[in-house]
Amino acid sequence: MFSKITPLNIQWIWYVLTAIACAFMLLPIGIQLIGEESVYAVILQNMIEKNNYGDAFYRPPLFLWASASLSHLLNLSSIELPLRLASIISSICAAMFAAIFAHKVFKQDNAGIIAALIFLMLGEIQFWYGWLGYADAMFLFFIFSAMVSTWLAAQFKQVRWYALAILLINAAFLTKALTAYVFFASTLIITAWGFHSWRFFLKPINIILSVLSIAAPIIWMQVHNSGSNASSNQLIQDIVIRFNSIDVIAYIKHLITTPLEFFLRMMPLSFLVAWFIFRKQPAPTQNKEIRLIALILLINALPYWLAPFSSMRHIVPLYGWASLLLSYYFLQLNFQAKKIAIITIVITLFLKIIFSIWVLPFLKERDDSHSFKHIASDVIQITQAQGLSTIRRKSETFAAYAITAYINEMRPRSSVIQVLQNDEHHVYVLEFTQPANAKLIKTYTPFNSPVYLYYLE
Repeated sequence: MFSKITPLNIQWIWYVLTAIACAFMLLPIGIQLIGEESVYAVILQNMIEKNNYGDAFYRPPLFLWASASLSHLLNLSSIELPLRLASIISSICAAMFAAIFAHKVFKQDNAGIIAALIFLMLGEIQFWYGWLGYADAMFLFFIFSAMVSTWLAAQFKQVRWYALAILLINAAFLTKALTAYVFFASTLIITAWGFHSWRFFLKPINIILSVLSIAAPIIWMQVHNSGSNASSNQLIQDIVIRFNSIDVIAYIKHLITTPLEFFLRMMPLSFLVAWFIFRKQPAPTQNKEIRLIALILLINALPYWLAPFSSMRHIVPLYGWASLLLSYYFLQLNFQAKKIAIITIVITLFLKIIFSIWVLPFLKERDDSHSFKHIASDVIQITQAQGLSTIRRKSETFAAYAITAYINEMRPRSSVIQVLQNDEHHVYVLEFTQPANAKLIKTYTPFNSPVYLYYLE
C-alpha cells in the first residue's frame, strides 16, 4: 500500500489523512461523562432550563453558550454531545489557524495542510483534550488564533489581523480565564520586537484596539462583581493558588517532569521529529521565524513550569505552537522520511479506533456499577416507586454531578435537579457523605467515589 505513495499523489494523501483525523475526533463522543464534563453538563442543563445564560457559573460562559447553541440547533438529547461537539469544532478551527500560519510564514508546498494534520494528530488533541467536553479545547482555539493573528499583524503590518486578534482574545477570556491575556501580551511583545513592529502597534488605530482587548473582562467583572465570592475574585484566585506554599521534593519533581510530559503528550509525532533530528534528517536549521516560535513557546510555558501547583492542563493552549515547530521540521523531510511520517500517522489513527471502541469504554464504563446512566436510572426507579420524585443534590463530586446530569437527561427538563436548600424536607438527596439524620436509601460507588442516596424527612 505505502509503496504506491509518490511525489505526485502525496499532497492528496495529506488532505485525506487530515479529513480522517477530523472525523476520528468523533469516535469517542458517546462515552459517558468524564471528570469535569459532568460539572459543565449540569450547569448547561440548569442554564437551558432556567433560560439564564449569564449567572449559572463563576467562569465566563462562552463554552456553555456554544454548547447550548449546538444543543438547540441540532436538537440533541444526549448531554455529552453538545459539550464534545463544541470542543471538536474548536480543535478543527485551531488546526485551521495552524494551517493559515504555516501557509503564510513557512511558504512551502503543502505547509498549511501538513500543519493542520500535525496539530490534529498530537496525542493530547486527538486522544484527549481535543474532543473532551471541557472548555480547554475552545480556550486553546481562541488563545492560539489570537496569538497567530497578532504574529501576522506584526509580520505583515496589517491592521485587520490585529483587529481579529483583539476579537479573539476577548473570546478567549469569555471562554475560561484571565490567563488568556498572558499568552496574548507575551506574543505581542515578542513579535513586535522580532519584526520591529513597535511603530505599527503604536498607530492610533492599534492603540484603540489594544484598549478594546480588555473590554470583555471589564464588562464581565462589572456585571458579576458582588461580594467576596464574586466571579471576578474567583478568577484572580485561580491564578494565585498556583503559587501557594510548596513541598520542595514535589516541586523538584514538577520541574523535571513537566517538559518531559509535554513532549510525551505530543507522541508519536514528537518522538518521530526528535528521531529525525537526531539522525540529522532534517538538518536542524533555525531561521528567524523558528526562533520566535520557540521563544513564544518557552516564555509562555515558563510560568506554568515554575508554578508549584500548575498542571499540564494549564499549558494546553501551547500545543498549537508546538505543532508549528513539528510542522516546520516535517517540511524539511525528504520524500522517504515523509513516507515514514505517513505510516506513523496511519498507525496512530488505527490506535484511535482501538482506544475509542475498546480501551476508553473499559476504563470509563466497565459494568453497571460504574455506569452513571445505570445508576441514574436506578435512582429514578427508587424515587418513583416511593411515590416521591423530588431529588436534590448536595455532593460536589464529579460522580454525583454525572449521576445528576443523566437523571436530568432522563426526566423532563422542567424537573432538573437543584442544589439542596437548608430548609428543605421530604426530598431525596444525592451526597458524597453518609448522613446522620436521614434515612439512607442506597449507596453507589462508581470508580471508588461514594454517592449516597438518602431521604430527608
